[in-house]
Amino acid sequence: MKQLNILLSGYTGYVGQLILSYLRSNGHSIFTLGKALDADVRLDLTDLSSFKPDRSLFSKLDFIIHAAAANEVICKLDPEYAQLLTINATQQLYGLSQAFSAQFIYISTAHVFGPYQGQVKESSTPSPVSTYGMLHHRAEQYLLDNQLSSVLRLGNLLAAPASWNTFNRWTLAPFDLTRQALLSGSIQLNTSGQQRRNWTMAETLFRSVDMLLYNNRVRVVHATGNSLSVLQLAGRIADSIKVLYGQEITITAASPEPVLRTLMPTDIGSHYNTSLPIVSTNTLVEGVSRHLVP
Repeated sequence: MKQLNILLSGYTGYVGQLILSYLRSNGHSIFTLGKALDADVRLDLTDLSSFKPDRSLFSKLDFIIHAAAANEVICKLDPEYAQLLTINATQQLYGLSQAFSAQFIYISTAHVFGPYQGQVKESSTPSPVSTYGMLHHRAEQYLLDNQLSSVLRLGNLLAAPASWNTFNRWTLAPFDLTRQALLSGSIQLNTSGQQRRNWTMAETLFRSVDMLLYNNRVRVVHATGNSLSVLQLAGRIADSIKVLYGQEITITAASPEPVLRTLMPTDIGSHYNTSLPIVSTNTLVEGVSRHLVP
């Protein structure tokens, strides 16, 4: 594969760190952009009005990958700031990419479709309902109305972070449920757990990034995976803990009676109907365990 010069925003975030690690492992020259002290290009993405790009760096870029955006928590707490970070920053970074003839890849979310109903394809019409989904959709619309840009819509990522030392997304279901189980020996769901989610492996994210880097005819790619209910995911995590540590985990949902998970469960949520390998939750459990007990 051709080695590329890529500017990456959002490189300190959960998804951005994974992309950074993957691209560097494949020999690409990656320049990081953001407020962190170790950024190659230091700037505040919410205000690029006075930014003067280094022409010697920007003129050699093949791509700008924009993985910085307000997460769902920030969107709820501070929607004005979320708009600056998600829409305004996207528009201004895209403008920079065009000024230096670099292609632009935007890391978006499958939440632009709102509640998942039926099969969603790249050609399906987005219909977001949350602020998080709406802001991403507006950023997408701006880019897809222009040239030399593409969009990667990501499902719910089920992957260990590239760095546990800086990881701070414990509100995400896989990490919240795993931490609960390891600390208390049980998982308490605030709902019945029947709501289904689309879970994406890191390998799918990486293949999708490669597709956009090496196929300039593709404008939109969905990096999605298998569908599991939250209760089924909790069961997978419990099974992994049983395999790794021999500990039984009790799962309590809002409606059903507490359910004891075993390696061969027959209770509600035990028939996964998915090819998502258990090794994915094994890796997650091992990582969370090491982080909780260094």
